[in-house]
Amino acid sequence: MYANNLVTLLEKQNTDPRIKIVPFDICDVRVEENVRLKCMIPPCPNYGRNIFCPPNLPDLGFIRTALSAYKGGVLIVLTIPYTEKALEEIRSSKPQNELIKILGSFEKTACTHVNHLAFGLTVGGCKLCDKCPPAGEPCRRPLEAHPGITGFGIDITTLARKLGINIQWPVETEINFMAMLFA
Repeated sequence: MYANNLVTLLEKQNTDPRIKIVPFDICDVRVEENVRLKCMIPPCPNYGRNIFCPPNLPDLGFIRTALSAYKGGVLIVLTIPYTEKALEEIRSSKPQNELIKILGSFEKTACTHVNHLAFGLTVGGCKLCDKCPPAGEPCRRPLEAHPGITGFGIDITTLARKLGINIQWPVETEINFMAMLFA
């Protein structure tokens, strides 16, 4: 599998025991309209407000075509035990922002050593700033921010379960925050 080289490289770089790096083939990634529909119904608070969320993202046809140029990538999974303290941290976006930083570091490694066109996506979209700048103004953190996986029409829950990641709805014992790195 193409992504195994990327896994080996990133596992050497990773120092966080909560992180799991799981390879995927591009044929396992499906871009679907009904997934993006979840951004709109019921409306996600970021819909139309976040620079890296719909309707500010490319149409799904463009995304399908663009992703077809990749062979695969990795799921980056940050696992946190389900506790009251974890819930407080989630409300302040702490784990999401930790994962965005890890993704950025892994993305740089992938661009340098695997594919200069490597890029990443995160679950729930970017949470680096309290609010995105107003429409028409640029992102304040363009080299750190990443679009949301759902906004790209990718059903991350189904993909993660297929790859053996424990996804619980409702959450019972652990919470898994995920990012995708295409290389």
